[in-house]
Amino acid sequence: MKKINKEIRKLKDIIDKYQDFILFTHINPDGDAVGSILGFYYFLSEIGKKPYIFLNSPIPSFYKFLVNEDLNIISNLDRPYDVGIVFDCSDIYRIKEDVNIKEKTKVLINIDHHTSNSNFGDINIINEKASSVTEIIMIFLPN
Repeated sequence: MKKINKEIRKLKDIIDKYQDFILFTHINPDGDAVGSILGFYYFLSEIGKKPYIFLNSPIPSFYKFLVNEDLNIISNLDRPYDVGIVFDCSDIYRIKEDVNIKEKTKVLINIDHHTSNSNFGDINIINEKASSVTEIIMIFLPN
């Protein structure tokens, strides 16, 4: 738990330092992927940051009620970003096989709960005891 707390402090420092964020999750996103990426997107927007969501497949229709119409969703990484944050993805290639997301970001943060996580981020916040990534980020997000 000490390592996770240290990594969360690093994440807070990065959020304070940078403005431009790209958020990722795995192909065919499930409820945890959708909930965590949208929750963090709305949090970053609320504090005046510029977040974007990269999706390789659409948000399932039964989760559309969670989506704000002003959401910045992209399907091509056509420019670099300050920070990339990956949610609920044990392996970087579950995002998109033909794109190297590390090349598109200055800092890559990996937030996950899977025991099989490959620790591909510059910062890895992995809590295998958590039921979901949403549970992990709820510790971080203000009430």
